[in-house]
Amino acid sequence: MIGKISQGVYYIKGDYNVYLIIDESNGILVNSSDGEDNSLIIEGIEEILSSYNIDIKYLILTDHHEESSGGASYVISFFKIPFVISSSEEATFIRKGIGKNRKYNPVSINLEIKNKITNIENLRIIKANSPSLGSLIVLYNNIIFSGVNRISSIIDKINYICNAYECKKVEEPWYLRRDVGHVGDSPRQNTVK
Repeated sequence: MIGKISQGVYYIKGDYNVYLIIDESNGILVNSSDGEDNSLIIEGIEEILSSYNIDIKYLILTDHHEESSGGASYVISFFKIPFVISSSEEATFIRKGIGKNRKYNPVSINLEIKNKITNIENLRIIKANSPSLGSLIVLYNNIIFSGVNRISSIIDKINYICNAYECKKVEEPWYLRRDVGHVGDSPRQNTVK
């Protein structure tokens, strides 16, 4: 299943979500699902790319868990992706194909994120260190991509939070809405003693 999150930002729903960002003349893939659904992921990516005249330049693997990196070897080979990005901490596991619960085909990482915050193209890549030491969060146009990390909303800054399991629009909590009266805002009544 393919879905559009916003202009130039898509998800492909396999066993786990894979995200494709069309940024100017580059395709950026975030994660690769678990590898058990490679044909579905490849078909989805090809269908989206058929509307654009670009190639995928980057694959960002947010962590070493199989939900995020298990299908990377096949996706990289199929699309001939030149740059594979991970944190230096996670790269150690990904190069050996070590997931959280099972092994997968090893992947060569050629761009390692070492700083807390790194900017690549129009992306901001942040080391979150959760659920594992070098886990990454990717910020693109008010959309957070977080792999297997579940993040709560950040009002007024983020429009969507997308991980391996779901992609949700950030809604303002009812108690922060401007049209809701708070108890402290109500006029005080005069009391007689």
